[in-house]
Amino acid sequence: MRKVTFFSFLLLLASASAWSASKYDSDKGAVGAPSEAAVIPHPNALFAPDRPHMSNEDASKLLFSKIRLVTRTNTAFLQLPNDRLGERYFGDRFERSEEYVDFQQKLKQTMRDSVLASDRVNRAVPLPDFFAADQLSLAQMREAALRLQVHLLVIFSVNSNVFTVGNAAGDNVKAYANCEIALLDTQSGLLPFTNSIMAKVQTAKLKSDVSDSGTSKRAEEDASVQCLQTLGKSAAAYLNSIPL
Repeated sequence: MRKVTFFSFLLLLASASAWSASKYDSDKGAVGAPSEAAVIPHPNALFAPDRPHMSNEDASKLLFSKIRLVTRTNTAFLQLPNDRLGERYFGDRFERSEEYVDFQQKLKQTMRDSVLASDRVNRAVPLPDFFAADQLSLAQMREAALRLQVHLLVIFSVNSNVFTVGNAAGDNVKAYANCEIALLDTQSGLLPFTNSIMAKVQTAKLKSDVSDSGTSKRAEEDASVQCLQTLGKSAAAYLNSIPL
């Protein structure tokens, strides 16, 4: 599953389950939580939640539906799991590394701060990590977000590595990060905004770096943070562009 790209991952989740959708009422606030058994279909749902496949009629409804946000939107954010950086620099027990845990928290905080920069966002809360399973469907993501009474779920991923060419000589290391994002509208079930950004960083080796590995890790971390900052700003700009 880790080899599947972010947007391919979302498409697979979408095809695996059908979910209900409805238009926003611009004057209403938080959304009520669904029942324990299943997501309750809205009277104005774009398509039935119990259909295994989308009909042409349903597709037409989705294509011509419009997103309308409340004046101040509540959001949650979910980072899709990626442990490759931790495995490279901290070994099999990377989850026990304080430095790794702090960096993961920094990524979440970076995305939260970027989204909160939008004038349309009232609050941004994390979706608990136990929701971030590899097989989590869009329907489950949506229902979890509804239970938090949020209007938008910010789904994002970060993948980074160092370039092999050009890093063999000298004290500089060049790294890159690929960051991808999708906004899930919890009432309609639509993904009105997606984006993918790459950031490159060249880092000089410091005296404090015990080895080249330390320099590479720092370069990857810097690239990841810069990438998320740019990505979050693009999402905030999109939210600001939606008419009241």
